Amino acid sequence: MNCSSENNEEIAQLVSEAESSLLPVKSRAKYEKSYQEFCHWRNEKDVQGASEDILIAYFCEKVKILKSFNTLVTVLNGEKYSANKRKRRHFCL
Repeated sequence: MNCSSENNEEIAQLVSEAESSLLPVKSRAKYEKSYQEFCHWRNEKDVQGASEDILIAYFCEKVKILKSFNTLVTVLNGEKYSANKRKRRHFCL
């Protein structure tokens, strides 16, 4: 079988077209942002590749961050609720 440079260019074009159609247009920006965050995390941790263990470590760290954020939101919402409740009492007097 003869592999000419024309065939290689044709294959490269087919691969490029396939890659560009893998993600829906609406999701592409979100995916690319998430992927950049993952790449940034890998650089910070001096990690190469994306094995199962690396992905588990990344998502475990993300979960910890999200739990902290959710706790903060819950506390702030509780304070907002308490403040609104105090205002209502004031107006009722």
